[in-house]
Amino acid sequence: MSQEAARKFEKLVKWVAELIVVEKAPGFIIGLSGTDSILALLACDRAYKHLGRKARVMGVHYGTPFPPPDRTVEQVERAVAVSPSYRWFPRVVMPWLQAQAPDATLVVESGIDIHSDHVRWADLYRKAISDTPATDAFDGDNAYWVVGTRNATEDELGTYSNISKAVSLLPLIRLWKSEILEICEWLGVPTLAIEHSRQADCDCGRYDLAAAHIPEIDAILKRGARYDVPELAGMRLRTGREVWNRLEDFVDEQKVLSGFKKKIPYVPPARLTDHERLGRFIKNRMLHLGETFPVWRFPAERVGGESLLEQWGMKRLQRSTDLRDANLPDPDRDQYGVGYAYDDALGESYVELRRAYYLCSFYGENPVTVIIRNNSPWFGWDRLPERAYISFAPIAQSELQALAPESFKPGSKFTPWTDIGTTLEDDPGKLRCVGRAIDQLEIYRVLFHEWLTESREGLSALLGNMQRRVAANLALPIITRQADNRLLGSRQVDQGLIEQLADHLALGGNRAPPFQSGTDVGEVWLASGSNQVLPLDC
Repeated sequence: MSQEAARKFEKLVKWVAELIVVEKAPGFIIGLSGTDSILALLACDRAYKHLGRKARVMGVHYGTPFPPPDRTVEQVERAVAVSPSYRWFPRVVMPWLQAQAPDATLVVESGIDIHSDHVRWADLYRKAISDTPATDAFDGDNAYWVVGTRNATEDELGTYSNISKAVSLLPLIRLWKSEILEICEWLGVPTLAIEHSRQADCDCGRYDLAAAHIPEIDAILKRGARYDVPELAGMRLRTGREVWNRLEDFVDEQKVLSGFKKKIPYVPPARLTDHERLGRFIKNRMLHLGETFPVWRFPAERVGGESLLEQWGMKRLQRSTDLRDANLPDPDRDQYGVGYAYDDALGESYVELRRAYYLCSFYGENPVTVIIRNNSPWFGWDRLPERAYISFAPIAQSELQALAPESFKPGSKFTPWTDIGTTLEDDPGKLRCVGRAIDQLEIYRVLFHEWLTESREGLSALLGNMQRRVAANLALPIITRQADNRLLGSRQVDQGLIEQLADHLALGGNRAPPFQSGTDVGEVWLASGSNQVLPLDC
């Protein structure tokens, strides 16, 4: 392990050295708080040493200096004796770091609002150019490049602030958190710093469950990013199914909540024809729907009776293609999984929500069937080779309910969107048919959650489901709140909320449901089971 850690650190140092030479980086400034920033500063410092130059690196720790000026020596000694973590960073890490990087300038900044992430970043950028003439603010020799410390784990989960995207370099972006801890141990970073990386820190997007299972979280994320993870099976066994499922739920939920960070800043599209714009819009909607399958996990699960989808009116289907091997663990045991079907009242369309895909088919003069694959990396993308399939042939409901792998092979009735999407941009009539099918899927999603959270029948079904979950010691859901199609927040259902909902129904529903808070309820979806409300804006 030490050899591998040394190799990764050397590679990182050489990359930073290349930036100094090729891109003429004038210097680096880093906010110091834990193992990520310690590693980033040491890599920048060693890069200068690798080049035979004096390091131009500044590290800023936002906190109270040590020893604190308003405490006596006796008070400080007593505080350290009671709590070894007392002022651990300026007391333990800063002296060690200065010894490792004697040319670096290390300061403790306490003259600002040190608890505000935005204020800390603003101060860091101010320091980056404070000694630089205004006419030379971006390329002068006195400037610093601001270094971000986001690692691969944070990048995949989205547990970073938006303002942190404005940095000049992200040296740790290819290193997972578990790798960073291994490199820090090899470098001899103080144990206190490494221990704190394994403790919950909500400001950093690191919660109890994730903090206690850093290697496991990394393994789940690697699998989702299609890395080879040979240690995954052993980790699952050692961790146990219940905890492993909670970890995977946490990853799925966090990625859903923070997914917008990969898309910002939003920019206007290039100049396109109306048909091209419609085609791109439909494609994006299909891609988005493929990421929404976690929303259905809670309503599709049977708990001591019918699922919520069945109580709403959908029919639960079981077929030979549900399973591929019942002896395998979830999710590998499923082929396409159990599905729920709904015929509209007029008999014009057929909708099916299945674990492997969404399906919507319209009959009549302009038949169309759209199938959208479940793009959850946890479930896997191997059930359907393509993200979406389209057919303009009339297909009987019995045939749709008997889909099998051969149904999607070349020459079948279904064509991958990647093969037909560009062509359809020249056929606005067919494009609109596809858009209509996608609209239908969206309508069903909205109608279900309106029934579940706004009707007395749906609320009663929701209450009964949650009470049975409590009795069975199963994970409770998260209720999201929306306004104007924007996600405003979420609330983890707990016993108190269940009791409020029961009181609401007992009173005849003459007041707003307790979780509505004056805004539209968005969706109800399965929580991690950790009773941790996930922040939406970290």
